[in-house]
Amino acid sequence: MTSDSNNIGLSLRLTFTILLLIAQLLIALYLLIKIIHKKKESQRINFDFLFSIFILMICLSISLVLYAHFNFNLTHFDPNKYHLYPYVFVWKLASLINFIGYSIVLFIVDKEELDFRFKGILAYFVLMVAIIQFLWPVSQPEDFEFITTLVIVDTVVAIVIPIISFYVGKKTLALRLAGYLIALGVLVYGIGSILLVETIVIQLEIVFNAEIRVFLYVLSLSLNITGLILVAYGVIKFSL
Repeated sequence: MTSDSNNIGLSLRLTFTILLLIAQLLIALYLLIKIIHKKKESQRINFDFLFSIFILMICLSISLVLYAHFNFNLTHFDPNKYHLYPYVFVWKLASLINFIGYSIVLFIVDKEELDFRFKGILAYFVLMVAIIQFLWPVSQPEDFEFITTLVIVDTVVAIVIPIISFYVGKKTLALRLAGYLIALGVLVYGIGSILLVETIVIQLEIVFNAEIRVFLYVLSLSLNITGLILVAYGVIKFSL
């Protein structure tokens, strides 16, 4: 790519990263206000669905900052540096925090909405895969490709969240729109996250060229932002 193209690509990546972070923090702030309001009414903090989404937004925000540090400051989007220490440790930590948030949502949804039908197994599985990913030794590019592939495993399990949201929406008329919006939002967000799996990116580079990385990064964050907006609107409907 030319120098101008590099600058444009970097600016796009930075802009969409900041927009995504702002969206996550705004949702977290809104949920925090709702949680504080409920606490004043009941004199206790309810570890319910809203609380789990609040924790998820915090986890996603922290992991996004770490991912941004990994990409913008440490590796400068150079795939040849992704597997190097201490750079890869930052990526691993970001991914671990990310999926801790998902595991908490899965656990609370299982307990609150499904009468603990799954006994927390789905949440434990996501957490187990995340820990394996964090502890897996990385010394070459192929190792990094493998641990990024594990993101797909956790994301597939996390699809349970929109399935449950659809179920709740179908079962409860008053929560139907909220459930459908949250479900759709999580799916869109998940698709955006999968687009940045290194194995997928490498295969697309073979078909197209190295510039596809910029397109995929922007597309991924665009889907993340869209998904979050849908989730936010669904959560607002859910909490009314």
